[in-house]
Amino acid sequence: MFQFLSMGWLYAAPLLIGGLVLLYFLKLKRREVGISSTYLWQNALNDLRVNSPFQRLRTNLLLILQLLALILIILALSRPVSPLGGMRGSDAILLIDVSASMSAEDANGQTRFLHAKQEALKVIDDMSFGDKAVIVAFDDEAQVLTDMTESKSTLRRALEKLEPTDRGSQLGGALQRVRSLLGNAERAPELYVFSDGRVGSLDNVSLDESVPLHFIRCGSSAENVGIVSFDVHLASGFGDETRVFVSVQNLGTEERTVGVDFYLDGDLAGSREVKLGPEGVTSVAFDAPLQDEPRHVRITLDHGTDASTDVLASDDEVVAILKPPMPFEVLLVSDGNLFLHSALSEDPRVAKTAEGTVPTIASANFKPEFGGEFDVVVLDRVTPPTIGAGNYLCFGARPPFPGLTDLGQMEHTEVIDQDETHPVTRFVNFSTLELPTARQLKIRPKDVIVVSSTHGPLVIDARDGDRHALVIAFNLLELPLEGAWTFDPSFPIFLSNVIRYLSGSSAEVRKDLLLPTGGIAELPYPKLAAKAQVQHEKAEEPTEIKIVPGDESLRIPNLDRRGIYTVTFQDVDGKELSKTRFAANLVSAAESTVAPADNLVLKGRKEIKAVEEAVETNKDVWKYVAAAALLFVMLEWWIYNRRVYL
Repeated sequence: MFQFLSMGWLYAAPLLIGGLVLLYFLKLKRREVGISSTYLWQNALNDLRVNSPFQRLRTNLLLILQLLALILIILALSRPVSPLGGMRGSDAILLIDVSASMSAEDANGQTRFLHAKQEALKVIDDMSFGDKAVIVAFDDEAQVLTDMTESKSTLRRALEKLEPTDRGSQLGGALQRVRSLLGNAERAPELYVFSDGRVGSLDNVSLDESVPLHFIRCGSSAENVGIVSFDVHLASGFGDETRVFVSVQNLGTEERTVGVDFYLDGDLAGSREVKLGPEGVTSVAFDAPLQDEPRHVRITLDHGTDASTDVLASDDEVVAILKPPMPFEVLLVSDGNLFLHSALSEDPRVAKTAEGTVPTIASANFKPEFGGEFDVVVLDRVTPPTIGAGNYLCFGARPPFPGLTDLGQMEHTEVIDQDETHPVTRFVNFSTLELPTARQLKIRPKDVIVVSSTHGPLVIDARDGDRHALVIAFNLLELPLEGAWTFDPSFPIFLSNVIRYLSGSSAEVRKDLLLPTGGIAELPYPKLAAKAQVQHEKAEEPTEIKIVPGDESLRIPNLDRRGIYTVTFQDVDGKELSKTRFAANLVSAAESTVAPADNLVLKGRKEIKAVEEAVETNKDVWKYVAAAALLFVMLEWWIYNRRVYL
């Protein structure tokens, strides 16, 4: 049984056919002329009777052929289809993978994303009268692009506007979104997944066995070499340089040799060649000296002239904006400690007074609000009655935290252990410490012991609400002069570690520098800023984000594309206040693994085997009907010409 996808033409058929027949009833207007005889004009009289209104319609072969041709043309325009199975009165949910791996270009020169769109369009064109569909795009998030609609034009427009992203892929989240669509559907729809199958873990993802699921696989090649991790080590200020690190991995099946090129402010500043076996991975480092202005870092992979060795370009480049580190605002509260004063003043990252030393006050002049005015407050042998929100380094005394108690002095204690994983112990060895005396502290369950001794903890990481303190149980001035730790190179390194740890500089780098695609950028903004214009380097227009008064930072979500983003802060009148840049990168071994999957396996149901093309469920027959209509038109033309010229 045939179905018609454009019923409007069938509704118009009576009007069109009636119009054609009416033309044969019309009487021709002729000029009257007197003649001697009508014998030779008998045929003209017959024609006159046929074209007179309200006369009986005589048999006319041309009219019959024209009616048949018109009927066939109307049928062709109404798009008859012959159902072969499949949808046949069912709805469809089209899940289209738009993650980074779908931008891979296979041997046929076509991207997987374009293949997915073409196959999805087949399903849309295949819909019968009354069928509905909805399009859901997914990467690591799912987005419903249309309602459940039978409008093919709406579905085609949504599909045409769809673009791939540089984010990861999670089919599980998309299926979670689909469950709500299944609950609201009038009839059970079929699910179509258009993807290369690299869709994250499906171990705990389930879908009712009664829901038909089709996996249309996009892609064929498995060869790819990409950058799978990216890191930046900012210079501590003690002679080391800022360094950038990348890990390069061969996700293919053959040995590859690639070049790793390092660009600094657009100029080639270094290059390495690496050879990688199948699944091989290696790390490459480059020095990036900082200057007073931000520096643009770019690292790219050079695959040579054979493009077939690498099908995904998105993971061949990482970029970063290296900004000069801001100085740490440190306040020393002490009644006299040359060791602390000198070590802090020598740290190039610590802000100095006009005299070139660290700001210092006597313990009697300390105020609780100082904690919020400085990045770190160093309390030397003093425990104030109260301290405000902030970060504190306490030597020879405890902070006034409830439950953290000073039990008195302990003598001749020795270091027995230190937490090597804690940030403050980096490049520091406490085992040589000689401690004639130290304070014996009773800690709370939530406190972290960084260094322990025979009589109790020596270095404690303690928190109390919005107050954070690193507590040193010994007094620097009571250490023996011979072999004293204060003269050891590890002492200024320890202070440097503590200042950076308490001030949160490592967290700041992660938020502002090493941003993955799909992440959220958090940027400080000027006090008068009311909005921000955010523009990707390849975008034509910026996106405006309103700044909510009272927020600590501007949050920029949906970093869909890798590359450089420019943020322009404006006041309420649109006047530019300041401008900054940040970078987002695709560094994901999962997305760089481009070998297409052979099946999808969901919890609690049989595996869904991949197919290369969406099955055509309705066979178009309008072409054959149109060909028959053309045949009748040609036959009518031939008969008409024979009658005229013979």
